Amino acid sequence: MYGLLLVITPFLLLQNYLQDLIGKLSKISFVFIGKEIPFFLVLVAIMFIVVGFILAKNFTKKRLYGTLVVVSMFIIGYSTSDYYFGHHFYDIQHNWHYFSYAIYTWLVWRAFKEKGLSVEKIILRTFLLALSISIMDEVIQVFISNRIFDLSDVSKDLWGCMIGQVFIHSIIFDWKYIDISKVFPISRKNWSKEPSRLLIIEILFAWVFINVSAVLSDSEFVTQVVFFTVLFFFALVLLFQMLGKKKQRYIAIVIFGLLILYPIARISFTKPKVEYITENLIIYKGVPIAYFDVMVYPNGTFRPVDKKSSFNTRDKKKIEEFDMDILLLATGSKGDGGKGFNDQLNVELVYNSTTKKVYQIIKLPTKEACKMYNKLADEGKCVLMIIHNSQL
Repeated sequence: MYGLLLVITPFLLLQNYLQDLIGKLSKISFVFIGKEIPFFLVLVAIMFIVVGFILAKNFTKKRLYGTLVVVSMFIIGYSTSDYYFGHHFYDIQHNWHYFSYAIYTWLVWRAFKEKGLSVEKIILRTFLLALSISIMDEVIQVFISNRIFDLSDVSKDLWGCMIGQVFIHSIIFDWKYIDISKVFPISRKNWSKEPSRLLIIEILFAWVFINVSAVLSDSEFVTQVVFFTVLFFFALVLLFQMLGKKKQRYIAIVIFGLLILYPIARISFTKPKVEYITENLIIYKGVPIAYFDVMVYPNGTFRPVDKKSSFNTRDKKKIEEFDMDILLLATGSKGDGGKGFNDQLNVELVYNSTTKKVYQIIKLPTKEACKMYNKLADEGKCVLMIIHNSQL
């Protein structure tokens, strides 16, 4: 019954214009000591206090660690998906996927446990059920809700399922069935034989999926999302497999270190500079970025962003949250990106209603935009750059 509700609820919300209402509910606020405080934020705070009191009665260090992991997973989901939407972490609509599928995971766990299934079978079947229902939900919405098939929503649903699984095993069962020391070794024969190993593999897949789908959310990129998710997932599993073998462990540690520490070091200590290599590849501060679109912040840091050729009103509102003097749009090698502002002008002045300042927009093909960014950075200008990498 709950699975059926997961499928029909979005349709009912759209048909009765309730989706916009839910979005507005998150914005209702009151003024306290001169500051505007959202009502839903207060409800979230109360919920955390209540959960804290409940956990305090059965407090263990393992449950505390579990709580930190669950909160971290919510933060990862919030900071990864729907970047241009400008959601707050307490928005009902934004967190609907996580809460609804976390609850579904608990109901499925109880149903399968009563049937006497082993823990590893429950973990695997719950994952597959959540993925199947979410995909079916998206397929149905194409035909009955005048919407598109959205793999980013599927990834959020699956991430909600993993939040639910971690909550069940770490907080409800106090890690009774999960032993991290038994994660290794991972092989083709034993990957589904140990609950800890299986849970880690599912979390890895869901994490890769939500990251890839967040930067390729358009329906035209469905094939690319599947390809990159599978590619990056198997690369991660291979590294984890190497960690379980003594002879390969140090190689895997070096690779992990390079993948994590090298970009951090380059971003922290290198002068801002963009190098154009090909129409699908640029290098920023020594870090290669291929295919995906990227946003370079005024402070010199960067992140992959949703791949798009045109910005809508919501996107532009998010962009204008940054206190910038210049918005530099690298429009791709063919100049097909950076649309949505005044498409008749390559240079324009725009009033920023958020910062109450005027900023300049410059649109250039990526090769010329990279040269312009380096020049502006050398001059100490406050620049926000969005690079549209051309499709392969």
